[in-house]
Amino acid sequence: MSKFQITATNGNLSKLIEQSLFRKDLYYRLNVISIEIPALRKRLDDIECLNENILNKKQSKYNAKNKSISTKAIEFLKCYSWPGNVRKLRNVIEMALILCEDTTIESRHLPENIQRLCVDKGGGGHKYNDYFNE
Repeated sequence: MSKFQITATNGNLSKLIEQSLFRKDLYYRLNVISIEIPALRKRLDDIECLNENILNKKQSKYNAKNKSISTKAIEFLKCYSWPGNVRKLRNVIEMALILCEDTTIESRHLPENIQRLCVDKGGGGHKYNDYFNE
């Protein structure tokens, strides 16, 4: 049986070692294979695939079968910069799933800060409240 360990960080370990804030010996033990994954804000096209995966997992948790997400809601998700990366996306989708009583998650089910940001970035002249009437 193979034994391996996966570790992750959003910090720059090389700089932390230079500042004596991270042990060099531990770094070399852990850094066998290094994979850098860009922040979610740099790979917005992944949001649709991630959404599908997260939605499928969360639907079974809440017994909310056959829910989908509207194209407009996906566009809103792509407007956001995702400071919490996939973890934040997962929380947003879970919240929308809980709030949505219909079969389709709409932009109105997303957090208000995401709704406002998307409208501000290019809502095409629409007012914020217009998006509640999809």
